[in-house]
Amino acid sequence: MTRIVSSLLSIIITLLCSLTEANAGAWTRKQGSYYAKLGFTTLSTNTFHTKDGDEITTADFNTWSFNFYGEYGITESLTGIAKFPFLRNAGFETTESFTGIGDLSIGLRYGLVAGSTPVAVGILIDFPTGNENGSGTLKELPTASVRLPTGDGELNTQLNFSLSHSFYPAPAFVSLDGGYNVRTEGFTDEYLFAVQGGYKIIEKLWLQANLRGIGPISTPDPTLAGGTALGFGEGVQYTAYSFGASYEIAPRLNVSFDLFSAFGRITNIYSGINYVLGISIES
Repeated sequence: MTRIVSSLLSIIITLLCSLTEANAGAWTRKQGSYYAKLGFTTLSTNTFHTKDGDEITTADFNTWSFNFYGEYGITESLTGIAKFPFLRNAGFETTESFTGIGDLSIGLRYGLVAGSTPVAVGILIDFPTGNENGSGTLKELPTASVRLPTGDGELNTQLNFSLSHSFYPAPAFVSLDGGYNVRTEGFTDEYLFAVQGGYKIIEKLWLQANLRGIGPISTPDPTLAGGTALGFGEGVQYTAYSFGASYEIAPRLNVSFDLFSAFGRITNIYSGINYVLGISIES
């Protein structure tokens, strides 16, 4: 069960990061402007996919997380980014839950081309601020416990490339993203990709759809694929879809709702429907 928990939290972290970046695309913010979002994510599932892609049923797993995502326009072409799951809780129905902070991520996005079809490159560094040794005791055997980490214990560097297009005056856009995740502690580097589209169906209401995925660049290390003290996320592969809506409840203030789930070839993760509520403000 320890190995399964490690893999699960890795995929949750990855998906949360992907969702909070959904509005970014290749656009940079104007100098001095900002965007800030608070999100709440919850997942309940008992379906796990092994490192070989086999589907198994486990005890019910429940998790929730409060997350912050922010952007700030440093210059007209350079935007600062910060992401932080500042409160994360996880536990099985057979264990006590564990609560702690997650891994802080800080990065930059640089606009190479502006206009209706912008192009940008970016870098994001994930710092191991979470508790990789978090654990929960078994309800029926208090002397035993399972690992419930809130961070992965490694320093990651993600390199990203983005291409977006606005269909203005039509209220629609599309974005393409590709990335490379440089991992440490001996773990296999990963590729990342995403396709996102959005359309304003009525005044103040946007609908969005996303397709994104992750996978190892080369054959994962089989001695790490199950997850050790520093090893959750080794060999993770999935493609995920998400659908959501955002509504402007006041000038520059929006509320949003998204759901997402993985499909296709899935390895070393849990699968299920994740629900995300958010509130954002920008200037």
